[in-house]
Amino acid sequence: MYLNEPRQARSIAPLPDSRRWLRVSEVASYLGLSQHHIYRMHRRGQLPSFKLPGLGVRIDRKALDAKIESFKEARARASETTWPV
Repeated sequence: MYLNEPRQARSIAPLPDSRRWLRVSEVASYLGLSQHHIYRMHRRGQLPSFKLPGLGVRIDRKALDAKIESFKEARARASETTWPV
C-alpha cells in the first residue's frame, strides 16, 4: 500500500446471535463508541466483562443487552415524570 492511496473503509458484519462473548472492537461498533471508551468502561467496571490472559477483554453480550434495556426503561420512566410548575 502506498502512502497516497485512499484507505478502504472496513465493513463490519452484523454479530451472529449465537455468539455470547464479544471482543472490544465488536462492542465498540455495536454501541457506536470508540474502542478506547470500551476499554475505559471495562476498567471502571461499567461493562459485564473480563480479561483473558493473552486474548484480551471479552464482554458478555446477553448481560450487555440486558443492561441497555434497563437504561432504556429508566429513561422512559424519567421522561414520563411530570414536574410541578
